[in-house]
Amino acid sequence: MQPLKQILFGFSFFVVSIANAANTKDTLRNKAYEDNSFRDKFLSISFSPMPGLFNENLVYVEYGLNSNFNIGIAAGNIHPGFWAASYLSMPSGLLPATIFTGYGGRLYGKYYLNVNNDRRSYISVQFVYKKMSYNNVTFSSQDPSQYYEEYDDYVLQNGKETVSGLDILFGWEFSCIHNRLFFDIFTGIGVRDRVYQETIVSSYRQNQNTGQILSYPPFPPSVYTYNIKYVTPVTGIKIGFNIFKK
Repeated sequence: MQPLKQILFGFSFFVVSIANAANTKDTLRNKAYEDNSFRDKFLSISFSPMPGLFNENLVYVEYGLNSNFNIGIAAGNIHPGFWAASYLSMPSGLLPATIFTGYGGRLYGKYYLNVNNDRRSYISVQFVYKKMSYNNVTFSSQDPSQYYEEYDDYVLQNGKETVSGLDILFGWEFSCIHNRLFFDIFTGIGVRDRVYQETIVSSYRQNQNTGQILSYPPFPPSVYTYNIKYVTPVTGIKIGFNIFKK
C-alpha cells in the first residue's frame, strides 16, 4: 500500500501544481487583457502640436489592420502663423509660407517593428498634400529690420500654391494609462514638389522720408509661376488616444 500512497500523493501534487499554474496564467492573461498588452489596436485619434505652432493644424486618424500594420489619414487647416510676411523675399518665388491660408492632408502606412503596445517602434511612408492661397496682400520690397533705403516699393499681389510630397519616417510610440494614451515621436526625410503662382495686381513707390507716393501707370496683372523641388527634414510629435479591438 505504501507505493500506492506515494503514487496517489505524487499525482495529487501534480494536479494541484497544474491548477495553480493555470490560475496564475489566467490571472496574468486577465491583467494583460485589461492593460491591452496583447490586444490589437482598432483605432487611434491624435494631433500634432508642433505644426500648429507654425502654420498647420492636423488631426490624425489611424486604423489597425493587424498587430503590425496601420493605415492612417490626417487633415487640417493652414493659417498664417505667428509671423505673416510683410516684405518680399528674394526671389519672390520663395515667399514665406506663413502668409498662406488653406488646407493640408497626409495619407500614410505604418509598420510596427515590434508588438509591445506600451513601447513600439515603427517605419512609415506618408504622402503629403497642401493647397493654399492668399489674396490682396501688400508687400514691401525691403525688410525694415535688415536695411533702410530712401524709397520703398510696395506690391499688391495674390498667390496660390500646391505642395505634394513623400516622406520616409522612423518613429517611437510610448503608451500609458492601460496603453490608452500614447505619445508618438517621429523623424525622417521627405521630398517636395511645390508649384507657386503669384499675380501682381498693382504697385507703387513711396519716399520713406517725406511719405510722397509715386504711382506707376496702371498695367494688366502680371502672372508668374515657379516650380520648386526640394528635400526637407521631417520631425514631430503626436499625442493621442487608442481604441482596442474586443
